Amino acid sequence: MKSFRNKNFLLMVKPWKVVTFLLLAILLGGCGTYIRSEQPARPTFLRLVAGSKIGQTFQARFDGLEGVSVYLEPIQPVSGEINLRIFQRGDEEPIHTAVIQASEIAGADFVEFSFPPLPDSAADDFIFELTYDGPGKIKVGSAAGNTYLGGAQYDDRKAQNAQTTFRLSYDSTAAGRGLFIEALNWLGILAFGLFLCLLPGWAALSWLFPPWKSLNWISQSTLSIGLGLSLYPVLLLWLDTLGIQLNFVNALLLPISGFVLILIRYWIDKKSGLSSDVNPERPPESSEEIVEDNSISHKWTKLLPDLAFILLVILIFVSRFWPIRILDAPMWGDSYQHSMMAQLLVDNGGLFSSWEPYAQLTSFTYHFGFHTFIANLNWISGSSMLQSMLFGGQILNLFAVISLYPLAVMLGKNRWAGVIAVLIAGLISTMPMAYVNWGRYTQLASQVILPIMVFIIWKNLDTRQNDFRWNILVWLGLAGLFLTHYRIMIFMPLFYLAYVLFHLGNWKTIRLIIKISLIQAAGVLIFALPWIIRLFQGALPNILGNQISTAAGEVSRPIQELNAIGDITVFLPLLLWLFTGLAALWGIINRNKKSNIFSLWWIMILLAANPQWFRLPGTGILTNFAVFIAAYIPAGVLIGYGCADILARVGVVHPQDTTNQPVEKLQIDNRWRLISSGILLGSLVLIGIWYMRPRIRDVQPMDHSLLTRPDMLAAEWINENLPEDARFLVNSFFAYADSAVVGSDGGWWLPLITVRLSTQPPLPYVSEAGPSVDYIAETNGLIAMIKAQGLQDPDVLEELNTRGIILKPSFPSN
Repeated sequence: MKSFRNKNFLLMVKPWKVVTFLLLAILLGGCGTYIRSEQPARPTFLRLVAGSKIGQTFQARFDGLEGVSVYLEPIQPVSGEINLRIFQRGDEEPIHTAVIQASEIAGADFVEFSFPPLPDSAADDFIFELTYDGPGKIKVGSAAGNTYLGGAQYDDRKAQNAQTTFRLSYDSTAAGRGLFIEALNWLGILAFGLFLCLLPGWAALSWLFPPWKSLNWISQSTLSIGLGLSLYPVLLLWLDTLGIQLNFVNALLLPISGFVLILIRYWIDKKSGLSSDVNPERPPESSEEIVEDNSISHKWTKLLPDLAFILLVILIFVSRFWPIRILDAPMWGDSYQHSMMAQLLVDNGGLFSSWEPYAQLTSFTYHFGFHTFIANLNWISGSSMLQSMLFGGQILNLFAVISLYPLAVMLGKNRWAGVIAVLIAGLISTMPMAYVNWGRYTQLASQVILPIMVFIIWKNLDTRQNDFRWNILVWLGLAGLFLTHYRIMIFMPLFYLAYVLFHLGNWKTIRLIIKISLIQAAGVLIFALPWIIRLFQGALPNILGNQISTAAGEVSRPIQELNAIGDITVFLPLLLWLFTGLAALWGIINRNKKSNIFSLWWIMILLAANPQWFRLPGTGILTNFAVFIAAYIPAGVLIGYGCADILARVGVVHPQDTTNQPVEKLQIDNRWRLISSGILLGSLVLIGIWYMRPRIRDVQPMDHSLLTRPDMLAAEWINENLPEDARFLVNSFFAYADSAVVGSDGGWWLPLITVRLSTQPPLPYVSEAGPSVDYIAETNGLIAMIKAQGLQDPDVLEELNTRGIILKPSFPSN
């Protein structure tokens, strides 16, 4: 897989140490060396003797590779030379050779073999090979095969399920330059993501959202991103309904149209003399005269929360993009099916029914909003699908965090509330950062849209306006949310219900709210109707019907265990749970209606995920896992509100209302607020920097990567050496209360990366139509047979032969 530099992503290091060191080296123009341990474990050893060869394939993490250190230990007095030859993968001749005298090895330690720096080594594949010419034996450190993902150990040029103990050295100046180029690539792909989402969302809101000009630029931007993301699946659905497949034009149509509409809106506003410079913190006009303070301190005080937001977004951006340098592919099982669906969208230029040539499924009823975004990103960026998934997933991880800003500002009536919400969700909370481990990207995409639609609908219900502009926004946004994630869509009617419950007693208001809600629901139904009809091609309606009809007491124990809440500190640190509860309580004590509606909404979401508490059917429709991994949303918004409200009450930040005070008094207050706001900004940024380290460590490739670098190289060999009709038996196991079979390693990805079928289809085989009525039973039956009888059983071998399975392909020795 190639990156924007035509290289693969690199392996994870400690960026807070490496980047600082490398940038200093560049600035000072010095020549230093950075040493990074690749595989430090050494529980076992190989013996290096005269005539033997011990090698290791590996992937360089930076430019400027200039040395390999191997853990060596003489068994007895040794003399002679130890040679290390380094090859670029696929080359017969070494690019460098380093020699040391065996007698120089004093004891068990890393021994460095140096060579001239390789200026463009980052993400390239190499092989080092050790030979010894002399008497005696030398131990070479070794560990199990799962201790390193970037290669494998070779003993006399035969691959081993083991890894050599080694570390690599880099010229710091060359490595720093390479990192700078890589950071520009990150910014480039982020710009593509903003191009796709920001422009169409901004255009729609500037034309259809009445309070648009009362918002500050951050709220405008974050609202635009969320709404823009929701428009693409709606567009793709209706193009498909009309029989139109636009291919890469799908990615350009909305942004270009949005840009044109923005220019027209700007021209109309300018011609009519309307100003977009509206102070979002200015209260409604009153009969009393308001004294303005135009001092420099006041202006800077108003700018500081925006500056804090920008700095925190930079930290979150780095924390999201740095750890995916380790990956050749997105992680865990969900990423496989998501990558396949996005690739099929690209292959077909739009929606599809057949999953050929990657799987034998004949319907497509899975929510596809996330996949549409990835397909569009793939079209306009020119990257591979696996890279589009990696980059696109982390772009949405950033977008999901900043989408909390408008809601937090609305509850807290202060921009600092939004800043604190972003800090909580982006850097202090484990979620949504950890989504990358599971490839939980569809829910992540829906949670970019969800807070934005809640904000828009909340504003609409507060105004009590049954207006076409409001309704069209809601229709498009909620239809997009439904097409992005069915379960998260359940959150929305619960919000309407929470809002209504807080207006009980005012029947005129309730009737109007219900009327608006029903009109909006009907519009969403119409916009999504072609897809709702299509859902009956698959098994999802039957699955939903079974869940609804199964009484609480009849739910099987495995399903109950799957829906158990478990350890809540996995989802949020205990301290955040405590502060979230205290912030909700603060809203109750201070009778903050918006905070209380928001809190009630999330309580109702939790109850909806647990109907068995009330002996109601429906267990599994909305899962506790889906709810709790989204807990960063109420944590960020409520804690942001609570902190900002307290800070405003004690005078640290600017309150929402402007009082009629003399200018001199206002200037004194604002000088104090400038100092206190500056301290607050510095404190929040320092907290953000502190929490970057644990967030980067949230990404666990050793535990969650299925498709690794050696798998990618094996796939290249398969493409070059095996027939196109080859079919593979891959490692699989039963999951989801034994209702489905899933792959357990990189073999599951073979259909996508080699375009050759395997025994294990992507997980949606249980909800989509297959090539036969018994396809699910046939798929599960093979794995059950192997599990019960063993791979060498004659009946199993006959079944595999019937299915045309290749058991033992001959892989190359290097």
